[in-house]
Amino acid sequence: MGRPYAMRLMAALALLSLAACVGPIEQSKLASIRTIGVASVCGKDITRAAMGAFSFQNEITRGDISDWGLDDEAVAVVASALKGRFDVAKADIDPAILREIRQKSILAEYDDAPIRAVRRDPKFDAYLVIWPTKSGTMAMRGMGIFTGSRHPEQTSAWLHTICFASLYDRAGDVRLGTGRAEETRYMVVGPRQDTWNEYSAAERERVREILRELQARALTDAVATMNLSPRR
Repeated sequence: MGRPYAMRLMAALALLSLAACVGPIEQSKLASIRTIGVASVCGKDITRAAMGAFSFQNEITRGDISDWGLDDEAVAVVASALKGRFDVAKADIDPAILREIRQKSILAEYDDAPIRAVRRDPKFDAYLVIWPTKSGTMAMRGMGIFTGSRHPEQTSAWLHTICFASLYDRAGDVRLGTGRAEETRYMVVGPRQDTWNEYSAAERERVREILRELQARALTDAVATMNLSPRR
């Protein structure tokens, strides 16, 4: 078994294990929780993926969108969804540990590695960690724009937010449950924009607004699925 295949197999098994945790959390596990610290890293980067009929035609570029404030908005969305039941505030993240996890942990988006980057605070009874994951094609991950085929006159693509939201206990040692925060929207993006650098300021702002809407719906549904808030 070659190493690349083994790594993909390990990732697939880890994903299946995590997926098994998706769903309602038992009320008994939530009884002692009053305050939740939210740590989101799903809105730091965007991926523009234009896929061709052959791998050599693929074009995948990434951009830094941390200044869009999507991670702070994620905290606000969760706080609104959980209002009246839990007090929610932003939890701090150690950037050095987060960077190390992203660089060294093959399964960082599948296992419990992200919780290690969250700084513990005695005011929180639990932590909700939100981080990017994949769906379908490996090119669709976190915040992004995906075109499944490359055509000289391609004018549309899928915008997506694909993340996991996992709730941990006060110590961060036990994952109480996970919700999948995933939303997509088909949109016209203009004449064949295969790389993120091709998007104008106005087009990027349009992408930002759509991603904000997708994230809000995705997270609201995720915490409801986890039994943290009632379905609306």
